[in-house]
Amino acid sequence: MHYPGFSLRIRSSQNILHIFVFYAIIVVTLQLLAFFIVQHNTPSAPTRFPALLIIILIIIAPIYEEFFFRGCLLGGLNLIVKRNITAGVITSIVFCAMHTQYNDLFYFLVLFISSLLMVHMRLRTNGLIYPIALHSIMNLSFVIINTQNVYR
Repeated sequence: MHYPGFSLRIRSSQNILHIFVFYAIIVVTLQLLAFFIVQHNTPSAPTRFPALLIIILIIIAPIYEEFFFRGCLLGGLNLIVKRNITAGVITSIVFCAMHTQYNDLFYFLVLFISSLLMVHMRLRTNGLIYPIALHSIMNLSFVIINTQNVYR
């Protein structure tokens, strides 16, 4: 049985790949901005991430969250509201609300923009592989940026 929007097939048209690379650059840039604006102003010890947590953050969480948010929630909202923009904004707001570990408004803005980019990739490709990859890149950049001593 085929469920629309849950495909893990890689669509490799040049246009989609260009959009994906552009969005990946935006996601990494947003993580850098968040670090310099929010965390750089708050002195703290360098963050350490155990290997299992890194695997969870970079592989497991993106797969799980993309299936839930961009697969189930976005797909279900599209059936109800019949508008991609409205469903995408609601999905992104819920995505931000579920990330309670952040207490700064700028982090929520970073998550909201990143989520909108993932929504667009999901709608553009009718699949989850690109949103999962973007989510993994976002989390990987977070881990790399926050484990470096050079900025502290």
